[in-house]
Amino acid sequence: MNIENEEDYLFDKADREWQKQEDQQKLWDEREKFLESLSDEDIEDLRAADEERKRLNRLKRNKLPNQ
Repeated sequence: MNIENEEDYLFDKADREWQKQEDQQKLWDEREKFLESLSDEDIEDLRAADEERKRLNRLKRNKLPNQ
């Protein structure tokens, strides 16, 4: 690989990494905005649904194969 191609490769790699971080930041910003928009009741509903999901997953994991 010659120097010019290596520089282009490194530049492109850095640019992709920067874009990936920008995209991740956008997702975090959207998530934060969504969470701030929730009411206390919405938060409690989400927590309850999450606990139920965890409970069902535990039951599936602990279930014996022949039951």
